[in-house]
Amino acid sequence: MGLSETQSEFEDLVKMLAPEAIISKEDIDIMKNKVFGFNTFWVTSNEAYAGRGSPDGGWVFRGNLRAERAEVYANVEATMTAYAPS
Repeated sequence: MGLSETQSEFEDLVKMLAPEAIISKEDIDIMKNKVFGFNTFWVTSNEAYAGRGSPDGGWVFRGNLRAERAEVYANVEATMTAYAPS
């Protein structure tokens, strides 16, 4: 195996392990703009989260609560279910 083949395989592996490969930009935009909102949770930033030994990783949204926690949780849970039914 030549150097260029090894480099190409390494780059493919990095792409597969990148947070964007786990959660698409479209899904992040839906979360930020449709699941969370002005009246529930205002997103100020977001970043990839590898987790403590979690192979799946995830995404962290930071922001400000705009209502009581229980109300925000219920709203976000209902909206998430609508966009990503199990």
